[in-house]
Amino acid sequence: MIIQLSLIICVLVEFGYVLAGENRIFRYDYEFSDEINSYFRLHKYPRSWVNARTRCRHEGAQLYTPANGQEADFVKLLHEDLHSDFNGIYLGLNAYFSEGDFASTEEQSVLDLYNVWNDGEPNNMNDIEDCAVMTRTGKYSDVACNQVFPFLCARPEAGLTWNSACNTYDMGYQSSPGLSSCFKIHTDPKNWTNGYATCKAEGGYLAIVNSVAEKSFLVKMFAENPAGSLRGNFWKDVLLIGFHDWFMAREYEYLDGPRVPLTKFSGGEPNDFAPGERCGAMYRNGLFDDIWCNRPNIFACERPLVAALPPGRGVTPTWRSSRNR
Repeated sequence: MIIQLSLIICVLVEFGYVLAGENRIFRYDYEFSDEINSYFRLHKYPRSWVNARTRCRHEGAQLYTPANGQEADFVKLLHEDLHSDFNGIYLGLNAYFSEGDFASTEEQSVLDLYNVWNDGEPNNMNDIEDCAVMTRTGKYSDVACNQVFPFLCARPEAGLTWNSACNTYDMGYQSSPGLSSCFKIHTDPKNWTNGYATCKAEGGYLAIVNSVAEKSFLVKMFAENPAGSLRGNFWKDVLLIGFHDWFMAREYEYLDGPRVPLTKFSGGEPNDFAPGERCGAMYRNGLFDDIWCNRPNIFACERPLVAALPPGRGVTPTWRSSRNR
């Protein structure tokens, strides 16, 4: 029985599940904490507050803000995992819209949450400190939002759904019989690099369309989003996908390395028509085009069905019921 249980655990880890007790599944790069009753991820790579907030949202979470002293103690302990150069973790607290009125990203006032500040804080030094970090003291200090700090993302367990067909919490991913990946079309337009970052945060990558079956499925998904249904001033008949010629002009390659055959391109493409056409896109008929990297378009993400990690990720998932202190 023990051997069988161990084999089951190994399979779940290999296929990208994170388990933290019965029916607790979210992402391979998150852990579950009983202290905050949420899945969490401490990002050690520092970002500005806005970029930290964006990353958490793309991962299906929020910048975390402790509600009480117990939760604050949990965040304080996380500083032990950080390099000594950092004396703070970005949380959701901010006064972005009204100076001095600090609230969480869910618009809960700090007055209704954990509200303990270091001496003399918040002081709004130089009239630019509209964001907050928890320091190693377990208390808050206000800081300029463009400063970079590690940050804490969290997703409450309550209300969490699971897309079993695609092995992800994200219900936007779709599968098709015979395909080894799931796909999702984002209809909120972004430029190619921001689309790339969004897909990576979701545990995937910009779609690598390298089979007839994948092309047919994406063409079908694209058709379910006709131009008339898309809002905004952007080209609505192309879909950003995962190829580029960033490393050598006119040598287009997929994100995972192989060259893109010229037969996949529309007639006359790729033509490198104007500076900046270094990124990949697909027309509604499934043929490829080179397109401007800095212009926003809708885009497609891909997640492998059986691989826990997208290309380039060197993270080994763990299996645990709570953070070991």
